[in-house]
Amino acid sequence: MIQSVLRDRYLILSEIGRGGLSRVYLGKDKNGGGAVAVKVSEQSDEGALKAALNEAEILLRLDNPGVPGFVDYFEEDGRCFVVTECMPGSPVAAGSGLSSVYTGMQLLLILRYLHTLDRPVLHLDIKPGNVLLSPDGRVSLIDFGSSVRSGALSYIRSGTPGYCAPEQLLGKTLDERTDIYGWGMLMRYMLSGDEAGRLSAGGAVPGGLSGVSPEISGRLPEIIDRCTDRDPENRFVDVESLLCEMKKVCSSHEPFFAQGVWEYHSA
Repeated sequence: MIQSVLRDRYLILSEIGRGGLSRVYLGKDKNGGGAVAVKVSEQSDEGALKAALNEAEILLRLDNPGVPGFVDYFEEDGRCFVVTECMPGSPVAAGSGLSSVYTGMQLLLILRYLHTLDRPVLHLDIKPGNVLLSPDGRVSLIDFGSSVRSGALSYIRSGTPGYCAPEQLLGKTLDERTDIYGWGMLMRYMLSGDEAGRLSAGGAVPGGLSGVSPEISGRLPEIIDRCTDRDPENRFVDVESLLCEMKKVCSSHEPFFAQGVWEYHSA
């Protein structure tokens, strides 16, 4: 696969990721489009084919700097290919409290965009590997293979244990609160450093977070606890209400947030 050229256009340079249903390669668009991400799935796997088609259809309708732009979809030699803009950055990691809060706030803006579309989109696979942080501090959300429209009664039952909500694993109807759970579990990881296998809803979030005032670190655990309640009825009703609460907590104590700098990075 490496160094092959697909459709006389996409030069495959290296493998940059893999999952249960697919592999992702870094490529170069020879038509002048720059770097691309090429996700390859086997057509013989019905689940992989559905995920690839679903991802292409959803990305085609999205237009936000925090999500990859759709480039191409095609089927060839028994495989299906989803080609997207290659987003800059590396997967988020556990860091100082302030940088983690900054990342989480930007991610909320991306989720607000997805959830307030005419046909809202649920991402459903929020985890460290799918949230990228660029060198200049911009956050991107990638991998829409598990995504669905809000309220979907049927979907590919997927997601990452330790991050996805209970209702998702049980095959129940999903809504914006399902992604809020994923956001909360991601925040637990970034603030505690615990990998998914050791994460659990209701797990401890350390106080006195490095680089964050006590006023903020004192409120974060209760916000995250609410996001990761096993019962969706007890979570924030939507991202806007969660974002308002985070702004309220942060802007009073950190000049960085009060000035709205984080919002500029997400524009």
